[in-house]
Amino acid sequence: MDARQLIRLLGARDIAIREAAAQHLANLGERSALRPLMNAYLNYGDPMALKALATFGVALAPAAFRESMDFGIMGPRRARLMDVLGVTGDEEAITAVREFVDDADLDIHTRACVAMVRLGDIYGFDRLAEDLRLNNPERRTLALKALVELDMPRGKAIIDEHVRRYIAESGAVPPKIEVSAPLLATPDINLVTYVCEHIKRSPHSLTVVIGSMAIQMASNKRDAVKQHLEGWDLHFSIPTMVPEEQIAALISSRDAAAADNEARAVFFGMLPAPHDSPPLPHFLTRPDAIGRPYTAKVIAVDPHEYLLLQDWWHYIDDKAEVATDFEVILAISRPERSAISEEEYLVYTLTPPDHKADFPRAYLAHT
Repeated sequence: MDARQLIRLLGARDIAIREAAAQHLANLGERSALRPLMNAYLNYGDPMALKALATFGVALAPAAFRESMDFGIMGPRRARLMDVLGVTGDEEAITAVREFVDDADLDIHTRACVAMVRLGDIYGFDRLAEDLRLNNPERRTLALKALVELDMPRGKAIIDEHVRRYIAESGAVPPKIEVSAPLLATPDINLVTYVCEHIKRSPHSLTVVIGSMAIQMASNKRDAVKQHLEGWDLHFSIPTMVPEEQIAALISSRDAAAADNEARAVFFGMLPAPHDSPPLPHFLTRPDAIGRPYTAKVIAVDPHEYLLLQDWWHYIDDKAEVATDFEVILAISRPERSAISEEEYLVYTLTPPDHKADFPRAYLAHT
């Protein structure tokens, strides 16, 4: 195809056709394609159109400058214009870009910072670093994505600092609490299967499973639980039961665990919190009054309130009269599939391998 035919394809509905046309125009290098390519990028934001524009270098600057003077261009088009100015390689474009670094539109602001960096002004890095310290999740997310995109040593240092700040919060979770997030590494595993197999690998006389996933397991996953834990003494509590009935199911599981040295009792489901009204009664009592010695473990699966976890931890720490472990299993995986935000998932992907295990603890501390 000649340049005119390719230019017409820049307006196609199919992004693959637009991208292919932009690639061919970049290879042809015809100046007549400069303005159509710029319009295509402003309209659609296709990465290949921007790459094609970058091949024109400083020759792109006059058209980009004229476009920047049109203050009727706003929103996504203005943000994309910052990208166009950034790939001109013309230092004079810094003046046009700097004007929008403080724009109230966060997308325009972020793209202006990126353009400044591409044009050689490290002030863009400074502003992105400031964004990461502000209490605005959208601003931090855009800044973090921009720094990843820039892929430069100074930007990597800023990212590393942000990741370190986030991971440092892991120290807020007591060391005795084991925290994991298995779906982060393997998002397609079945969490019910994981929890049941986890219980079998680390058996206690009594295991108490609480949290939103535990309630689901008790309410509509019982058959799967019974299949995985065949032969175990299982007790369930669901939201339709009154607190007294839920507590009775818990006490029954405790009594079963203390009745026999070989007993393996598991409670799944809903319970009053230790300091609810009415409060959860003390159940981790000495074995001499109820039976044989036993060990216990409380597992919170997909908890949504850190304060509730603290309530349980203080109860275990202050009142447990038998050896009792406490564990948290988070259900976070991908932003579109769980409660984790785009920023938090980015932080996870950017966390060095030797600190990946600290991320779930830090995430829990931030909730």
